[in-house]
Amino acid sequence: MWSNLYVYYNLRSDERYQQFQPVEEIVQILKGTGVLEAQSSMIFGNVSNFPWLNIGIAQTTDGNYSIAQDANYDSGNLLTVVTSRQHDQQIYKDLLIGIARKLQWEVILEEDDHENEDVIIFSPNESV
Repeated sequence: MWSNLYVYYNLRSDERYQQFQPVEEIVQILKGTGVLEAQSSMIFGNVSNFPWLNIGIAQTTDGNYSIAQDANYDSGNLLTVVTSRQHDQQIYKDLLIGIARKLQWEVILEEDDHENEDVIIFSPNESV
């Protein structure tokens, strides 16, 4: 999805969403960044000195998901990320790649400015 206000990324376990990580481990990695804080059990946002973003922990079998405010999963295989287009995207990419490296997940840009969809930003299995 393209927006003039937001940029959408996904961190996924694999293309088929077959590998799950314990939510407890995902949460520790997100908190360990020092720039994210929990807004609920499955939703994280930025701390005050970091550009705005929203991250949700989801479970999916095909890339479709819904995260209720009171959701509480044992495991997840997708992080949904919304960032502000007004900030340098490299700041966000550096953060997301750092998280993905620890999870051994991919970072996907949902749609770039040239209408390319599912652009791989980082893959733990290859250099992109």
